[in-house]
Amino acid sequence: MRNPLLLLPLLFILLSCSQDEDVTPAINNQLQGTWIKDIIRIQYYDAAGTLDYEDIVTENKGYVYVIGVDSISVTSPYYQETLPYGIRRVDGKEYVFSPDDNSGQWEIVTLTNNKLIWQQPYHRLNYSKGGAKKTASKSLLIEEFDR
Repeated sequence: MRNPLLLLPLLFILLSCSQDEDVTPAINNQLQGTWIKDIIRIQYYDAAGTLDYEDIVTENKGYVYVIGVDSISVTSPYYQETLPYGIRRVDGKEYVFSPDDNSGQWEIVTLTNNKLIWQQPYHRLNYSKGGAKKTASKSLLIEEFDR
C-alpha cells in the first residue's frame, strides 16, 4: 500500500497551477453579433515601458466580423474567412483565441453593446518616428469595433 503522504506534494502542485477561469455566459452572449472594424492603433513602448509612439492604421476600416457561438467570420474586400474561437479568462482578464490560428489571443479591453476593443501584445516591432528607425521593447496592436 502506498503512503498517502507521498501524494500530497503532487496534489499541491496540481492545484496551484494557473488554470483558465470560467468565463461568464454574458461575455459570450455580448460578443455575438456583427462588428465593423473602425480603427487599428499600434502603440510602441520603450524599454522603460513608456509609450513612445502610436500609429493609426485605417486600411482595414470597415472589415466585417460576425461572431457566432463558436466561430468568427471575417469579410473584407479581399477575402472571407471563418475560424473557430473560444473565450478564456486568465487572471481576471478575458481573451478571445482561435485554436486554428497562430495569431495568439486577443485580450478584451472594452465590451459594451456597441463597442468592442481588443488588444494583442507584440515584442521587438520596428517603427519610424521623426525619420529615425526604432525597435520597440513592447508593442500593442489594438483593434476597435462598432456595431
